[in-house]
Amino acid sequence: MGMFALVHRTKSEDSGTTLADIKDVFKKRGFSKLDDIAAGPYQLLIAPKTVSPTAYLYQTIDGDFAASTGTFFYAGLYGHEALARLLQDWQAGTFDEDACIGCFAAIVFSRGVVAVFSDALGTYKIYETADQTVISSSFLACVVATPAPTLDPQSVYEYVFQGAAYGGASLVKGISQPDPRFIHQYRSEDQSAVQRQPRSLALSLTVKDAPLADHVAAVLAPLRQQYAAIAKGFGNTIDTALSGGYDSRLTLALLREQGVVPHVHVYGSDTDPDVVVAKTIAKSEGFALTHDNKARIGAITPDSVAAATVDQFWAFDGVPPDGVIGHGSDIATRKSRTANGILALNGGGGEVFRNFFYLPNHKFSTRDVLWTFYSQFDPETATDRFRETAFHDAMAAKIAATFAAPHHQLTRTEVEFIYPGFRGRFWTGTNTAMNNVFGPALTPFFDFATVRAAVQAPLGYKNHGVLE
Repeated sequence: MGMFALVHRTKSEDSGTTLADIKDVFKKRGFSKLDDIAAGPYQLLIAPKTVSPTAYLYQTIDGDFAASTGTFFYAGLYGHEALARLLQDWQAGTFDEDACIGCFAAIVFSRGVVAVFSDALGTYKIYETADQTVISSSFLACVVATPAPTLDPQSVYEYVFQGAAYGGASLVKGISQPDPRFIHQYRSEDQSAVQRQPRSLALSLTVKDAPLADHVAAVLAPLRQQYAAIAKGFGNTIDTALSGGYDSRLTLALLREQGVVPHVHVYGSDTDPDVVVAKTIAKSEGFALTHDNKARIGAITPDSVAAATVDQFWAFDGVPPDGVIGHGSDIATRKSRTANGILALNGGGGEVFRNFFYLPNHKFSTRDVLWTFYSQFDPETATDRFRETAFHDAMAAKIAATFAAPHHQLTRTEVEFIYPGFRGRFWTGTNTAMNNVFGPALTPFFDFATVRAAVQAPLGYKNHGVLE
């Protein structure tokens, strides 16, 4: 599925929001097909992906169902089989958190209760209005359901300076991103509006003292399980990048180990080092390589940029990951990578295998982390309304809330978890979620089981890419 919206019928009528308003957002975002299903007090609107539709709904004769947006695997299965197994296990009380793989939102309706949850790291985007009138994978669907929407200044600064709104907030006050550490249950009208059920997501942020070979094996085990499911679900219908970097080469190696012959591409100019390296590897290994230079895609006249910017606004849900102004190349390349049912893989997240921050091996405060990585902006670019101290205080609180018990003094391993648990969720995850509008897409290295193993590796093993 490319987009969903759960709309509370009574609340939406009381607030003046109609199903037609939400359906109009679907239409403007390019979703031509729409299913409309009753789910207790809610109405579920769901639409297939715009370029390559995939299975997104399994429904029983009594009206119970399991649906998913994004790219969802369960118990090694994909598509209708995964959703059927999910609903079966859910109804039997045998739902297995560790059997979920992918970048997704899952919606289960059973016994009159609608349950919504995402992948364990929350890389897939889900938004919720303050009164739970609308729960949706679309930010804009929640905006039209919010009376007199008002921008949240802190989130706007974060989006401009850091590429996304962080900490579960959004660009509009009152619209939040539900915590991925919970299953969110939206019940019938005579019960509380929403119940947050903690998920059994075991995570240790203590370094495990073991030989390098043991850590390689510990990380490879969940990676191989994930890539086996990917290979089973898609075969050779997979696209991945190749460059001189660690991540794309590891992704390609994991696919080839499963017997997959993927579509491989590289971006850049003819003389770009990544392009030169990728072409050399492809020629030596004997596989085809597609080379695209984004600079040559799309026109850059004022009128064409204006039109492309409007298209990009709707395609990317009002929050384009690479800025609001575009000339069409970003949409074009994302569509081409997901055409004909191809699964688009992204090597982002491989930073979990490396010493990304390159800080000394001791404790740090959340403010130290902000100064190290989240202060790469010039305050002079803002108006006099901007307060740098207040901005950093808010960001520090959001980093602290990444952990089950929020705190500001971080161990070195907790600093490592900030990349997948904070940056990966809000920045990288937005990019993956955008790709899933067009077709199936994954950032496999942000799999929870893989991250759980990687964060326990001693820092020394991560230096200079040794572990990866």
